[in-house]
Amino acid sequence: IVPEIRTLKVRPFADLWIELYETAYGAVVNVPGSPYPMGPSSGGSGVMTYWMIIADAARLLARSGKSFTVYGDEPSLNPDAAQVNLNNPLGELYYEKAIAQQRTVDNEIDRIGRIATMAVHSVLRGGRLYIYSRYEPYACAECFARRGGLGLAFGVYGPPDKLVLMDDPVQLGKMDLRFKPTSKDTVIMGLARPDDPDDVASLDYFRKIGMRVASIGPATRGGVVPGGRTVPKETDVHVGDACDTYGLFAIPGVKQKICPTSGFMVNQFLWAICLEIAEQIIDRTGTVPAIYLNGAIEGGMERSDEVKKLLRERGY
Repeated sequence: IVPEIRTLKVRPFADLWIELYETAYGAVVNVPGSPYPMGPSSGGSGVMTYWMIIADAARLLARSGKSFTVYGDEPSLNPDAAQVNLNNPLGELYYEKAIAQQRTVDNEIDRIGRIATMAVHSVLRGGRLYIYSRYEPYACAECFARRGGLGLAFGVYGPPDKLVLMDDPVQLGKMDLRFKPTSKDTVIMGLARPDDPDDVASLDYFRKIGMRVASIGPATRGGVVPGGRTVPKETDVHVGDACDTYGLFAIPGVKQKICPTSGFMVNQFLWAICLEIAEQIIDRTGTVPAIYLNGAIEGGMERSDEVKKLLRERGY
C-alpha cells in the first residue's frame, strides 16, 4: 500500500472491527501470465456480512417491540406465514443460506461459460462488454476499475431513455459518457428483480441495437416465475437460479420479509463470468487481458495507464 494510504486506518477508531481477511490486492485468483491476481472477493464477503448484521439488527429491534418499513415491492405477508424466532440469532442463518446458494454456482457453470463466450466473441471482433444495472451502485459499479478487476468491462446504468457509462478509460480529453452501443457488443444485465419495467425496457433497447444479452439475478418472486415479460425469460443466457427477489426472513410485526441474497449472488456470478472471460481470451489469443490495480497500491496509477493503453490498442 502506498504510504499516504497506509496511514488512513479505520480499525483503531472503530468500536467494533469485523475481519474479512482480505489481502492488499483484494483479488484471489492468480492468472497465468499476469503479475497481478484477479477476481476481488471483498464485494461478495462485504455484502454477505452486511446482511448478516442487518438480520440481527432487525431481530433485536422487533424483540424490543419496534417495527420498521422494508424497501421494495414485496407484497404484505400472509398473517399465517411462518415467522422467525426472535430469540434465535439470524446472522449465522443468513450466512448458511448465502453459502448454500453460492455453491449452486457450480450447477450453472455451463451457462457461465456461454456468457463468457458471447463476451469474448464481441471483444475479439472489436466490440465491447457492458455490465448493466438500473442503478449505479450495483453490478455496474462492481465491475468497473476494481482492484483485481477485468479491464475490458464497461459499466452502464440508468433509466432506459438515459443510459450512461460509469466511465470510459479509452477516451482521451473531455469525457463523453453517453452510451453508444453497437451490434458487435455484449451486455450482461445485473438484476434485483426479474420483471422491473425499466430493465425490460432496457432489454428491448439492447435487442433493437442487435446486441447479445445475458442476465444475472433472481428469476422468481417468492419462488414463483412472474407471469408476463421478465428479463430472464428473454435474454440469450441467464444465471442466478438459486436466489429470489424477496428476502429470507419474516420478522414478527414487519409486513415484508427482509435480507435478500440477490446482490450477493449477482456479485459471485459476475466475477465467475469475468474469470471465465479471462481464461477464454488466454486460450484463444495466448495473451492476458488487462487486469486493474488501483491508486492505493504501489504502481497502481502506472498500471491504470497500461490498462488504458491496452484497451485502446487491442480492446482487452
